[in-house]
Amino acid sequence: MNEKKKIEYYRQSEVVTQFRSRRFQGPAGKWVDETESRQSIQLLGDPGGRCLDLACGQGRLGRKLQQAGWQVVGIDSSGAMLKETRTLRVLGNAFHLPFQTSTFAGVASLRFLFHVDDPDPVFREVSRILVDGGRFVIDPLNWTIRSIFPGVFDGAGGRIHAWPENEMRARGARFNLHLERTEPLFLFPPSVLRFLPLPVVKFLESLAGRIHLTPSRYLALFVKGKAP
Repeated sequence: MNEKKKIEYYRQSEVVTQFRSRRFQGPAGKWVDETESRQSIQLLGDPGGRCLDLACGQGRLGRKLQQAGWQVVGIDSSGAMLKETRTLRVLGNAFHLPFQTSTFAGVASLRFLFHVDDPDPVFREVSRILVDGGRFVIDPLNWTIRSIFPGVFDGAGGRIHAWPENEMRARGARFNLHLERTEPLFLFPPSVLRFLPLPVVKFLESLAGRIHLTPSRYLALFVKGKAP
């Protein structure tokens, strides 16, 4: 399933209706939702004006960014998803953002980049719309079942891609986006965690740093124009 087919997939009414329940159901799913949103907003830093919620879906991150004090604009290629969004929203494509140059202080994106075959166009556009010193937070994958076994999960949105830290550093630097910091997000894939009892999830995630296992997902903070 390529990117064009994925866009069509996330426009299907059944997919939109079941989006939250398939990812954030039950206590463990809610914990995953709250954890990734909270840590992303903390890493983005103090509100500094306009923030783009890139590939915003139904706007779950954007609402929390707005509560944190950002002036949020959400963009997604699925109009059906955008109907659920409560922030200012725009129907558009992450590879050709419909915004003027240097007009955002921040960009945040969850659960998007690992769907992209080539992240360079995304980095290029994010760099273009960010002001100097602007911040960009994303959540790349190191590993997950869907990246290891391509084709098995076509019915769940298709293959996803692992982008390790060194690869992300190099990709960002091509477009004047410098990797300033990374943080582990989930030791194990949320697609597995959401089916487990919450106490088990918290125990497994507490093992981070105590066992030699690369986190499944991590957060990356890029800053425009600031070399490490």
